[in-house]
Amino acid sequence: MKKALVLVLMLAVVLTTACCFAACNPDTPDNGGGNGGGGATMGDAGNMSGSGYSYPWHDFSAGAVSTDWYKDVLFIGDSRVDGLRIYCPKGGAHYFCKTALNVFNVLDTTGYDYRTRLDDLLNNYTYGKIYIAFGINEAGYDLDYFANAYRNVVNHVRAKQPNAVIILQSVLPVTENYCRHGEYFRPYNLEKRSQAIAGMANGYNIFYVNPNPYFTNASGYLYSDTTSDG
Repeated sequence: MKKALVLVLMLAVVLTTACCFAACNPDTPDNGGGNGGGGATMGDAGNMSGSGYSYPWHDFSAGAVSTDWYKDVLFIGDSRVDGLRIYCPKGGAHYFCKTALNVFNVLDTTGYDYRTRLDDLLNNYTYGKIYIAFGINEAGYDLDYFANAYRNVVNHVRAKQPNAVIILQSVLPVTENYCRHGEYFRPYNLEKRSQAIAGMANGYNIFYVNPNPYFTNASGYLYSDTTSDG
């Protein structure tokens, strides 16, 4: 489900700004956090404000990060991330993405070049920041089944890259017209998935970012003029 160039450009801008939050002090204690067990929740990471979460330890007035930020970044995701790679490649960043990639096959298949597997990157490079964006291709699956598979991906990435900051992205909605393909694409269903993803953040080394308000109308649907295919 590839998006129009304008959407990809907008997404790149949001990611560039949103990623600033990970510039927190790496020596902050975990306080019992971890990969989903008894640690800080999404609510501990910041306060809900119209466009997502605020991170008090970072001054967003400083503006977007420089291109140097991306030298140790890995983007993992479906065709939407592939669109980011194609139209707005960030200098030095690595990408593991392709059309139809999802949380169920990401650990067992190749990426956009049809040669490289995720573990090839995780085993051979050291990343400081890893972005993960999934959810639209899995919209029709049972919520718990999806969440467990997503958590398995996060745990796998954490085990391979223990010192990286992991950033989980909300599920970007589709247009109202696109929902004719399935009721499971409706905002209420995608929001449940986003909340499940958000619950995996611990406020220390796994964070959640929600750019959806930049792209959606009051009903939660993607603006139709930001996409060519829904």
